[in-house]
Amino acid sequence: MRFGMHLSVGKGIDLVPDFARKVGADTYQVFVDSPSSWSYSEWDREKVARFRARRGELGQGPVVVHTGYLINLAGPKPDVSAKSLVALGKEFAKAAAIGAEYLVLHPGKHLGTGRETGLEKIVAGLLRVMEKNPADAPTLLLEGSEGSGTCLGVTFEELAFILEGLDEKGLAAGVCLDTAHLWGAGYDISTPEKVAAVLDEFDRVVGLQRLACFHLNDSVKELGSRTDRHAYLGEGKIGLEPFRALVRERRLGHVAMILEKTGRDAEHCRGLISSLKALAR
Repeated sequence: MRFGMHLSVGKGIDLVPDFARKVGADTYQVFVDSPSSWSYSEWDREKVARFRARRGELGQGPVVVHTGYLINLAGPKPDVSAKSLVALGKEFAKAAAIGAEYLVLHPGKHLGTGRETGLEKIVAGLLRVMEKNPADAPTLLLEGSEGSGTCLGVTFEELAFILEGLDEKGLAAGVCLDTAHLWGAGYDISTPEKVAAVLDEFDRVVGLQRLACFHLNDSVKELGSRTDRHAYLGEGKIGLEPFRALVRERRLGHVAMILEKTGRDAEHCRGLISSLKALAR
């Protein structure tokens, strides 16, 4: 099991590996562009080369790229669907350029067309993009949703539906779970026993072998709130003990554990990751 954090590439992708080492992150997640814009920039090839070399020297990974928030393959608006297809293709390409292992995607919102229609549109959109991916493209990870509004991918069954659609075409994909999203969606992980029960259910419906990444976030809101409001571990409604159970769970030894609520500065980040690693001991 590897532990890390969402890190900024704002000062240059080439600086990320050494910052990660400074704060004790063995794995990390990044955005490759502004997550709230349709605009995309090109990588500086020299910086990418330095990133890949330094990351390799330090033995860091997996590297996870989180897609932008505007992508929605499930909705009814043709212009948004078209932009989303282009954006997702660019995210795959930029993630592949830095050698990222995984690309995390929020499944999307049906915006009134219905859950079944929305899920089918997600599968169709993913097939259009992924069938064109190069061999070195990262593995897609569907992130489970907290269930606000018309969000899809809320239940394990909905995630399994999308994965099965990709499986039929031989396209590799997995899952990223978020503790705050699970909590918001009504999956009770308030005790170690309940954590184990939720993992058992996920294993039955999806398969733990398809779980590659866990976003570790406490939640400001109550169980089943259908709201996504992150808190530092132990400072929210979930509490610290469920996180201790997760990072000590032997079945999750292959999973990257990533803190999404980052620190104010390097020292704070280092303290957060150190505290996370201490839970596993």
